[in-house]
Amino acid sequence: MNDRLRIIVVALLLPAASCTPEHEWSNPFDPEAASLDFDGDGVPNGEDAAPRDRTCGRTAADVNNCGECGKVCFAEHATASCTGGQCQYTCDSGWSDVNGDLGSNPSDGCECETEDPQTDVNNCGECGNVCGVDHKGDTCEGGSCGCEPGWSDPDGDPANGCECLNQSEGSGGEVCCEAANGDICCENAKGYQECEPSGGRGGPYVLVPAGTFWMGCREDLNDSWNCGSDETPQHEVRLSSYGIDVHEVTQAEYKAFVDDTGHRTPSCDWEPVSTSDHPVVCVDWNDLRAYCQWAGGDLPTEAQWEYAARGPMLDADDYSAFPWGTNEIDCDHAVIYEDGNGCGTGGAWPFCSKTAGNSPFGQCDMAGNVWEWCLDWYGSGYYASSPLEDPDGPASGSSRVLRGGSWDGRTQDARAAGRSSYDPTYRRDRNGGRCARPGQL
Repeated sequence: MNDRLRIIVVALLLPAASCTPEHEWSNPFDPEAASLDFDGDGVPNGEDAAPRDRTCGRTAADVNNCGECGKVCFAEHATASCTGGQCQYTCDSGWSDVNGDLGSNPSDGCECETEDPQTDVNNCGECGNVCGVDHKGDTCEGGSCGCEPGWSDPDGDPANGCECLNQSEGSGGEVCCEAANGDICCENAKGYQECEPSGGRGGPYVLVPAGTFWMGCREDLNDSWNCGSDETPQHEVRLSSYGIDVHEVTQAEYKAFVDDTGHRTPSCDWEPVSTSDHPVVCVDWNDLRAYCQWAGGDLPTEAQWEYAARGPMLDADDYSAFPWGTNEIDCDHAVIYEDGNGCGTGGAWPFCSKTAGNSPFGQCDMAGNVWEWCLDWYGSGYYASSPLEDPDGPASGSSRVLRGGSWDGRTQDARAAGRSSYDPTYRRDRNGGRCARPGQL
């Protein structure tokens, strides 16, 4: 009898090897097994302290042979593991073990853990469809995330993400897409979508995603800056997505509005040719609102303005006095009263002259340069009763809110929490503003 036949006969006479959690082969007499590498670690089975058998796993941690050959750990919408020869399951994010029997009855799988798939951003329309990723929109409305401006869902399957419409390249090499309304949107230096209006009305704007922040002043985190009595209490605010202009409305932009509509011109400092890149001033609340509506938007609410100035906040302690993230201000960051009006120039500067002071979303001149009109009526005690979601100010009043400070004002006024107000018919050489736009294009 030759050696090969002798090995086969001996193997047949031995009792069948059982698959156990120990490190051994179920057929150790097969000479071919010693030369192969079943676990793919580069070490032949004959030299490997813990090889994986061709038939079943050799340890109690194999999810395909957990404790016994062929016992597979699997449950729908769960991550499976094998510990000590027992299957363990952890439901995926947004899913839960509603019946509490996943360990004993894994065929049930995990069930969707959402109260309202029409609005749940983590399970929008269906479990696991997360808004705000893969260029999907940030909010869930009617069971759909939608897509970022310029991105579409051609196959109708939200799980596959969105695709860029009419892709082009921006001046800095960034990817740009065309929004449904024709606006061209590109990612800015801060990582947010910055859009250029297609109809020639108004300037560029940044799309601010829906989010939560803490509005108002914190005396204990404000260093030497005093909180105004109308800036407290600091309170949580949730905002829907919206757009807001990158810069204050310029004289050139306002001239296009005047030429198109016949609206009255500003009452002072109106040189739309020689100072076309300067912010328009000497416009009252009604003038600037008319311009914003002509451009396809409206004035920002006070909450929208402050969120744009502050940016996303981790919590109420994630606080700084100024848009650039510190409690210090100087002429490197903002056009303020320092060495004289307008950092020594006597007035407002061209837009975006102080890019070191840009806000976290990418807007410039949120502090200093000119005061900015907001949509809200002013209420000194409004913060004590402000609603949590999308507050838009008191129902009535005698003055409208102004934000941001100006080229001749106190640096205290340029803080993100700083508030002021004026008669909505008041026009002067330090009042201008910027526009807000819908967040879904």
